[in-house]
Amino acid sequence: MKTLLDVFGTANIGKSTAIKEAYFKLLKKANKNVDIQKARANFPGEIEGEVINYLGKKIGFLGYGDDGANRKKILILIELECDIIVCASRTKGASLYNVGDLAKQHDYQIVYMCPFSYDKSQKHLLPSPDAFKNDLVEINADCIVDFIDKAINY
Repeated sequence: MKTLLDVFGTANIGKSTAIKEAYFKLLKKANKNVDIQKARANFPGEIEGEVINYLGKKIGFLGYGDDGANRKKILILIELECDIIVCASRTKGASLYNVGDLAKQHDYQIVYMCPFSYDKSQKHLLPSPDAFKNDLVEINADCIVDFIDKAINY
């Protein structure tokens, strides 16, 4: 089943960061010999249309898209015949609708994931806001990878 996983939410909650982290986690699962630190150094910014061959499937990753610019990159991943595409969009505006429209037009099952986040106006209540944010990114990345593992079997 071709699937498009849309990690959606408001601005600056870590959608792209979680997708990037999921990319590296899956890269490591797909190739145990890969040097993740070296791979991370090659991607200081966003993941912009990377594809991993994993368990006989093509998995495409697009870490940005909040402004609707994800349409062209998603189309490229569709043309590459990715079985699963993971992308980001915001809860309003063009990007969310672009993702849904593209999924329908190209016969992809769309699945929406709203990542764990927190109210930054209350970060003073946390003993370590940065550590908490990093933990949430890790949890969200694990959810993406777990979803991919399960979706491959459908």
